[in-house]
Amino acid sequence: MARSFPRRRSLVVRLTAVSLLIALASIAATAWLAVQTTTRAIQQEQGQALSGDATIYTELLGFAAVNHTWDQVGPRLRTLSEQTGRRIVLTTVDRRVLGDSGGAPVTLPVKATASVDPLHVDPVLLPEAGTSGIDPRAAGPFKLPPSEREELTALATRATACLAAVGLPSQVRDSPSGRPQLTGLDPLSARYFASKCGLYELAEPTRTEEAALLGLNDAVNRCLQGQGGEPVKLGLDLEVLGVPDQRPTQGCLDSARREQLTPYVAPPALLFTLGPGGSQLPTFTLSRENLARILAVTGGVLVLAVALTVLVATRLSRPLRALTEAAEQDRPAPVKTRDEVGYLAAAFNDLTARRERIEEQRKAMVSDIAHELRNPLNVIRGRLEAAEDGHLPFDRALTASLLEETVLLQHIVDDLQDLAAADAGQLRL
Repeated sequence: MARSFPRRRSLVVRLTAVSLLIALASIAATAWLAVQTTTRAIQQEQGQALSGDATIYTELLGFAAVNHTWDQVGPRLRTLSEQTGRRIVLTTVDRRVLGDSGGAPVTLPVKATASVDPLHVDPVLLPEAGTSGIDPRAAGPFKLPPSEREELTALATRATACLAAVGLPSQVRDSPSGRPQLTGLDPLSARYFASKCGLYELAEPTRTEEAALLGLNDAVNRCLQGQGGEPVKLGLDLEVLGVPDQRPTQGCLDSARREQLTPYVAPPALLFTLGPGGSQLPTFTLSRENLARILAVTGGVLVLAVALTVLVATRLSRPLRALTEAAEQDRPAPVKTRDEVGYLAAAFNDLTARRERIEEQRKAMVSDIAHELRNPLNVIRGRLEAAEDGHLPFDRALTASLLEETVLLQHIVDDLQDLAAADAGQLRL
């Protein structure tokens, strides 16, 4: 009867498990490598696309911040298209085309790339807008006329020369409104020389800025009055004077600035960036068909690996099972291969033949021992029966004969003990 092994210790199960683990590890490693490579390529491509779109968005925001209409946006769109390799279409909120860098009309996608509104800017796309969401390039009524700009520029030039004479170098930078600003100064040192170098005079608002500040203050205070707040006064830097915590005023300030800037900036527009010729930009998405294809290929590899493993394991375990059955039934095992299993079967058959020869020799030795023991015992029995029947006298000759046979029997027994000790490895010479 063939011996049954636990399923978990079966060679087929173990080889199948190992092959399955190897297949899974290979598939996982290949998939990980493919995903990493593809993701890196996609990120690079998307990074380039986002960089081009960000440039277009920033430039158009700047145009909208300093122009109250989109009428002259065409040349700017064509320049940006040449720089980025994109076709750029600008429309109103209701999708009426304001400007197009290409030629023939094109079908626009459902979703716009971005909304261009200098009064509602995404701080992520334009960090300079800050929390207010207003493009800082939108100066509106704060934009200085040429006469005031020239006057402030002269003051800034004299202040720079004065500060340089006392060892405080500085640079002049024009703000979006045209007001010159000094940069690169240490605030403490500049405050010490502010009166001498005319910094206070440079910081005074002009007539244009005073009028713009007056209108902005009125709008902010109307908003605060509606909310039950106290009236405030704004400085030229649009900060509330004398109020350390400006958070309650920030909402009214932002809404008042939007109300004041609306007539000076272009209205909101939708931006569409397309590929060359107006084609849709490629998107990198994993569709259901691609996902199903990946799963099908992965499943096929697993099934093939399991099938091959079961086939190989079955071919390997079949001769081992035949060898086990031959050992249990005490018969020679069939030798059908010339590999390790075949060599094992041949060695098993040789061992079986030697065991049979040893068994035959053991049987012959037992027969010889029985014969040798029988002879002295028969002599002793025959003489004792003859003496008991009165045919032989109980004299010294009879006892000497019995003693001789007994000594012979003792020698045979001693020889058997020596053989047993020799077989057990305990014979000492």
